[in-house]
Amino acid sequence: NINRYTEANEIPTLSTVAEFLKLVPLPRSSAYTLLRTQKIKSQKVGRRILIPKSEIVALLTTKPTE
Repeated sequence: NINRYTEANEIPTLSTVAEFLKLVPLPRSSAYTLLRTQKIKSQKVGRRILIPKSEIVALLTTKPTE
């Protein structure tokens, strides 16, 4: 189950948007906005959007701006 990952090495190399949302506490619309504006890099394979592990780790380790 993806929401049980506690270490970066346990996150899949590529995650779907649904898997990404289980890891990152964002509304779905915000995630798609970040993808559309390319603030999070992704790859499209057919109809699927895949997010690289490096992007997820970077987002999870970045401190929020106040």
